[in-house]
Amino acid sequence: MTTLDETVESVLVSESAGPEDTLLAGERTAYVRAAVAALPDRMRSIVEAIYFDDRTVTEIAEELGITHSAVSQQRSEAIRLMREGMATHYADEGDPAVIEAKTSQARRSAYLARLAQHAVAHLHPHTPTPTSARAS
Repeated sequence: MTTLDETVESVLVSESAGPEDTLLAGERTAYVRAAVAALPDRMRSIVEAIYFDDRTVTEIAEELGITHSAVSQQRSEAIRLMREGMATHYADEGDPAVIEAKTSQARRSAYLARLAQHAVAHLHPHTPTPTSARAS
């Protein structure tokens, strides 16, 4: 036998995300957008074309005048950079950042610095970044 409370509870319990989950999802989306925006131009355009515009690697290769393999390599390097950037700037404290050594240290450092600036701009649009503070 089911009590009235159990019946009402099963109807009233929401399966939708709560305010905290919604806030975290929005923050995560902002970090991903910042991670893409911080990529070097060619990598950014390749990632945007593949993941945001649903274009194929073959189409992009033809448009850029490079091989399918070159587009795939750029996409893979971009994903590695973004993964490391997200681990460095977004991971919970105590989670070690996984560094994949295929990307040069100089490129990785430059990307992580750009990502930090983009993340501030995306998450806190009214907070001056070091670049915008100097321009004032």
